[in-house]
Amino acid sequence: MRASGRPGERPERLVRSGKRSDLPVIALHTFATGATLRTMSTDSDVWWGPVVVLNDAGVERIGYYDNDEWVDDSLATSGQSMAVVSYSEPPFMFGGGFHLVPKDLLRPVNTDSLFRRRDALSQELYRAANQVAEQEGGESELEEPYDLLLEWAFVNSLLASRMVEAREHEGAEGGKRVFISHSSKDKPLAISISVDIANQGHAPWLDEWQIAAGESIPVKISEGLENSDYVLVLMSKASMESGWVEAEWMTKYWDEVRDRKVRVIPVMLEDCGIPTLLRGKKYADFRSDYSHGLEEVLRAVR
Repeated sequence: MRASGRPGERPERLVRSGKRSDLPVIALHTFATGATLRTMSTDSDVWWGPVVVLNDAGVERIGYYDNDEWVDDSLATSGQSMAVVSYSEPPFMFGGGFHLVPKDLLRPVNTDSLFRRRDALSQELYRAANQVAEQEGGESELEEPYDLLLEWAFVNSLLASRMVEAREHEGAEGGKRVFISHSSKDKPLAISISVDIANQGHAPWLDEWQIAAGESIPVKISEGLENSDYVLVLMSKASMESGWVEAEWMTKYWDEVRDRKVRVIPVMLEDCGIPTLLRGKKYADFRSDYSHGLEEVLRAVR
């Protein structure tokens, strides 16, 4: 949710923070109050709220895009509208400080970006904790781990929310039933794709969501395939060697031939051999850009 009130409304005053950063850091003196409303920035195609923030090295962070600020030469390029971003949840924004970020470095958040950033933060926190343990304690030594912890908590909160929302939104009116055929080695991406298409109102069939302890795995998979509108084949080196995956998509492929309607959608996760029967199909490409691949899947599942 956006914390600053009406769309386009700016902070009353901006003051410099003493923290060091690769981006200009500011602290907000006060925000105008108003109804919390998630809205799109008037001059950006990224929504206010959680965003992916890139730096010059292409490293991704997860931030909260709270407002826009017109800056002058004392802060950044003259006459440039910048995004006001905090790397923490709204309740903790003032503890972590704010950053002025060029808007072309902002990207929409998806489940895959959250998982990847959580893994990276876990590694950074481990290294930071070891460094602090080796030094004499002091506020300067604890500042970076504290900022990382705020972002780590924010990322985990977003992931939990997306998981809950996915189960609430899945199977909405007009949504499609989508069987996710994948290798267990590709489980993280299978979960990310399932969560993101569920949040668009579709009903993904993912084994760990649909098969309870004690149930017959072959029977449940057979039911899932029979009732699905589409099968997403997550293609990787591991999945192309899996007999389970081959049996799953082949079942739906012959329905496609019979009905003369697309039922099997290949999804390329990494360079790998493509089965002969799927070579004539355009695949959704996730190899270099998860968001682009997801858009291709959502266009196909209609």
